[in-house]
Amino acid sequence: MSYMNRNLTKYIIIAILYIIMIIEIIVVIHTFGHYKKVEESANISQKMSNNINNTQVEEQEQPGNIEKVKERNDFYTAVSCVNKYLEYLNNKDAQAVYNCLDQVYIEKKEITENNVLNKFEDMDSKYVFKAEKMFQQKIGNGIIQYYAYGKLTENTEVQDSQNRKDFYISIIINRKTGAFTLLPDTYIN
Repeated sequence: MSYMNRNLTKYIIIAILYIIMIIEIIVVIHTFGHYKKVEESANISQKMSNNINNTQVEEQEQPGNIEKVKERNDFYTAVSCVNKYLEYLNNKDAQAVYNCLDQVYIEKKEITENNVLNKFEDMDSKYVFKAEKMFQQKIGNGIIQYYAYGKLTENTEVQDSQNRKDFYISIIINRKTGAFTLLPDTYIN
């Protein structure tokens, strides 16, 4: 019996050591995975804060034809980008508004972080964008430019048709990174 007790004790000790090793491996994997997610998030934030100029792509492709947006997800993704921009304008967050703008637009309009809010109409109310027409054009590898027309409506419970303004905007979205830039007041006739 003592021989069986020794063998049983050995097996128990070995099992405990295996369990400890497995727990250590899980902790290391979890820690590494968390570190990788933080690193990826930092990289994405860095790219967006540098206001990626997606119109100048390293892998140049011929621009695609301009066509009406058919995919519902693409339509609402572009609208969501515009509403995020409007939220930044409503909150008077100059840096966030500046980071949303396309580099070409910034240079053309001579916009800086200090004057960005002065370049746009002061929004005394909270507005949301209701897109009515939207077209798209592939301008690079995974990069789509959307041309949107719609109405700005006050974000209130009562949707008064008198408080609607025409609004034109172009949205450039990098589908690989999820980054976007905007060109306000541009539209294809």
